[in-house]
Amino acid sequence: MTAILRRHRERRGRGEGGFSVLEVSITAMMLGLLTMSIFGLLTSTMRNEKLQQSMVSNQELVRFGVIQVSRDLRSANPVEPLSTIGEYATKVEVALGSSTGTQKYIRWWLSNRVLYRGILSAPGGTVTSTQTVLTNVENANQGITLFRYYNASGVELATTGLTPAAVGDITNCAIRVHISVASDAFPGPVPFTEQSDVELRNRLPGGPGC
Repeated sequence: MTAILRRHRERRGRGEGGFSVLEVSITAMMLGLLTMSIFGLLTSTMRNEKLQQSMVSNQELVRFGVIQVSRDLRSANPVEPLSTIGEYATKVEVALGSSTGTQKYIRWWLSNRVLYRGILSAPGGTVTSTQTVLTNVENANQGITLFRYYNASGVELATTGLTPAAVGDITNCAIRVHISVASDAFPGPVPFTEQSDVELRNRLPGGPGC
């Protein structure tokens, strides 16, 4: 009888074999770590892809903005005077169209990291329509001047430290404008910078009285 019970217990033990609680816990922990690693990798990949797409989009916007400014400056007829010399570093106003016909007056200006293009009611007048061309402009943080002006001799015309009378140096003598725009879609060590040199074709080869 004892031998029969022993064999029965042995058969029942073999039929009910399985994993212990410790083995199940270790397996679950390893699967959890593996899942977290895969999820972290996917998240990092998606974040990097989003960053790359944003950088490419930002570069295209910067280039397009510089192209727009360049087009208006190239067609300036003429560059309109501003109130003070210091304004020229971040602002420019131009008249577009034939001087003997109807002209459109355009103002470009940088304010609080945003580059705007506005249509004016008259030279130096009020803005009747505003277009936000570019945001996240980092010129101030990078020490980059938006507009720099040069005369026919290639000498840069100063936009600081001069009296209001010196406004004429730019409105009359500038024949080339150097444009620099730095913008960053996300905070980073070095924003994307686009530059362009524009010749004022209605002013070449020089300006009156220069």
